[in-house]
Amino acid sequence: MAAQYKYNVILLGEVGVGKTSIFNRIKTGIFHDGQRSTLGEDHLVYSTNVDGDHLSVSLWDTGGSERYRALTGNYYHKANGALLVYCVEDAYTFENLQKWIDDASNHIKGETFAWALIGNKCDLPNEVEKVGVEQLCERLQTKLFYSVSAKTGHNVSEAFDELIATIHRRQLDSDSQSIKQDGAGTFTPSVEPTNVKSNSCCS
Repeated sequence: MAAQYKYNVILLGEVGVGKTSIFNRIKTGIFHDGQRSTLGEDHLVYSTNVDGDHLSVSLWDTGGSERYRALTGNYYHKANGALLVYCVEDAYTFENLQKWIDDASNHIKGETFAWALIGNKCDLPNEVEKVGVEQLCERLQTKLFYSVSAKTGHNVSEAFDELIATIHRRQLDSDSQSIKQDGAGTFTPSVEPTNVKSNSCCS
């Protein structure tokens, strides 16, 4: 029987960058024009397979306004990765990502945490300089940068799936290293098993 793992991923970013539209794309495959921002939080459970292992992933959509920042903090400590979202036509939303990174960094534990940088609304004019994106990816130590469009669906599932695969492989590497260091004779995943079943923009 294939191993089973459970992970948590959070959506982070300013109000209006399209986190909820991305969330709904992953959840239903549908874009709702005029979608209102999430008030508080919403989540879905997503099942997939990576390298023969069954993964159950909880995706959390959090409110981006200041009034919900404290609520978002409740999810950092159990998160294994984050989709860090900005709007390509609004440079402010990119520049303001640092406060989300700082908030998360105060809570996340371990080196297996993975970031994916998401430039949403790639069907609109891009106001964010490429060099800034490259520098942020370097600081986050991630190669996962995707230009996506929640409206058209471009690259949304690809970004999410690649983040999940990265989280899982990092976790397996960490578990493998722990076994070598401890000299253990059996494998025990550090993520509790569960029975619950860069890319260019739109052409």
